[in-house]
Order: sequence, then C-alpha cells, then structure tokens
Amino acid sequence: MKLKLEVQNAIVILAVSESIAAQQIAVLKAGLNKLIQSGKKTILLDLSDPNLAVAPADVNALAELREWAVDNGAQLMIASAMTGLGDGPTREETLKLLTSPLGRLLLLEGRLRAQLKGLTQRKLELEQKLTSVSAEANSILTLRKENGELKKRIRDLEKQLRFRVEHRTRPFETPGMDAKREAATRVLISVLEQEGILPVT
Repeated sequence: MKLKLEVQNAIVILAVSESIAAQQIAVLKAGLNKLIQSGKKTILLDLSDPNLAVAPADVNALAELREWAVDNGAQLMIASAMTGLGDGPTREETLKLLTSPLGRLLLLEGRLRAQLKGLTQRKLELEQKLTSVSAEANSILTLRKENGELKKRIRDLEKQLRFRVEHRTRPFETPGMDAKREAATRVLISVLEQEGILPVT
C-alpha cells in the first residue's frame, strides 16, 4: 500500500495505490485519525486507481471508515468505482460532490449524527445512574425500615426492664429460714467471742 497526501481548497486528499491488505486497513485508519486530530475534518480517500487491488472481503471495512469519521467529528468521502464503496467513481466527481450543496448537507448530516450519537450515549449513562440511584434509594428505605424495627424492639425491651425494676419484690422468706439465720448468727457470735474478737456478753 502506497499513500500520497494532497490538499486542495482545504480538502485533504489521501490517495492509495497498489493494494490494500486486510491488516493495512488499521494502518490507514490510524493515518486518517492523525489527520482528524490535527484539525483536518474534510477528507477524500482516493481509491480510484484502476490498478488498486482490494479483496472483496475488505470492501465493507473500508466503507465503514465513513461512519467512523463521522463519529470522530469529520467528513470522509471515498472515490472508487467499486460497487458499494465509492461516493463517486473518480476523484474529480467525488470532489465535486464534496464541495456541492449536497456535500455540505451531507457534512451537516454527519455532524448531527455524531452529536445525536453523543447525546444518546449520555442519555444511556444518565439512565444507568438513575437506575443505580433508584436501587440505592430502595436499599436506604430497607435500612431505614430495619432501623425502625430495631428501635421499636429496643423501646419494648426498655419498657419491660423498667417494669420489672419498678415492680420487683423481696424474696419470699419462710419461718424456717428465719430460725436458720438466727442459729447461724448465734454460732458466729460465739466463735467471735471465743477468738476474742467480740467481748463476751
């Protein structure tokens, strides 16, 4: 593949000769991308050389360069006599189309399509964010509900605890327990008196 670059009335013409192999389409695309990034927004890809060899399987990949250019904010027209590829069969006819009112309308259409694609992508991003926010809101509502239930359980437990504290009673004592406590007290006093800890009464 041989490339030749020309500029004619602010239109960049990239002429390709000899042959284009499948693996060279990526190289061609990279070269076009450099042109677009440098501010060259109107490009004619000249594939009208009658000796240019292109495999039928690669025609679609070359034709898709138009859409790719639009997505990158540029206009690309292709000069080629190959069916399904060229906007015009020769460089001259394609240049005429590119500079005609129809060409300007096609350029405007391309720009509008690029803007529409960008806005559509932005819409999808916003819808995804909205879905995420909705899911998060549902999660927050669930957490709030669980928190409310926990608070209610805590209030119920506090109420039960307060009731039990306020209404607690001393252990029930039987007469036998009183006698045992008195006997134990007498024994303890006796031991303490014997040890001299308490005075003998």
